[in-house]
Amino acid sequence: MENIFFRSFIFIFIIFLGFILKKFNFYEKSDYKIITKTVINIIMPAVIITSFSKLEKDSSLFLLIFLGIICNLIMLLFGYIFSKNKDDKIKSLFMLNLQGYNIGSFALPFVQNMLGPLGVVAVCMFDIGNSILCTGGSYAITSSVIQSNTENFSPKAFFKKLFSSIPFITYIIMILMTELNIKIPNDIISLTSFIASANGFLSMLMIGMMFEINFKYEYLYTVGKILTIRYAAAIIMSYIFYTFLPLNLELRQIIVIILFAPVSFLASIFTEKCNSDVGISSFITFITIIISLISFIILFNIFKF
Repeated sequence: MENIFFRSFIFIFIIFLGFILKKFNFYEKSDYKIITKTVINIIMPAVIITSFSKLEKDSSLFLLIFLGIICNLIMLLFGYIFSKNKDDKIKSLFMLNLQGYNIGSFALPFVQNMLGPLGVVAVCMFDIGNSILCTGGSYAITSSVIQSNTENFSPKAFFKKLFSSIPFITYIIMILMTELNIKIPNDIISLTSFIASANGFLSMLMIGMMFEINFKYEYLYTVGKILTIRYAAAIIMSYIFYTFLPLNLELRQIIVIILFAPVSFLASIFTEKCNSDVGISSFITFITIIISLISFIILFNIFKF
């Protein structure tokens, strides 16, 4: 339990560090864009390659990949439904910040410390499906929905946006390599592991540098509504999956924990790409880290891991 508190404190400290350094002009307001490009185009592919190198092919766990996709699609749908009559900025804010689970730099470190190898593999398998949406799929869907308000939907534009995401392409390549039993050379894994180790620090620093919000009533109302929908859905899906999924008890418990993970930091990146309010998005990300910390502590105690 001390590991949970300590790791969470580190994450929150780094977020505040990024925010304070920006406020004291150590960083320019636009400097986070450099870190964003580094994280999404270099570090995230390295994390993906490294994670796949540690996975053992197990057909019984492939259900978790589809579960990761389904959970994100459900939340995207909720985002669309609850913002249907709003403008494009609010619609993209809801769709991109309701979906997505921060697995790699938040949930996975906790699972590594608290659970055994099965837990790590289960989380990684869920993250494959989750990341297919988080690393480009949700952005492609959201931007296409917004685009369709002013012009005809173009499948070509949709797939162009989808396959312009380097992490998404990396996931597709690694899934194919896993299915074909193609092994990655150890020298490459050593390189990607070294690069991937920067993921947690730079991701949290980036969130802190993005964090900028004026405490207006309408902002707090929007944040409150998104958080209420997200965690109400997490409770409902947790009950359904825990009760009805044809998996062993430990895997069902792990799925419940994953559903309470924070919003993916990539949500803020794609929120900006859709010309929505990145300050609100980064604030949502920060708040979900706090909520998830409390949720993880409760769940780890309930399940007695």
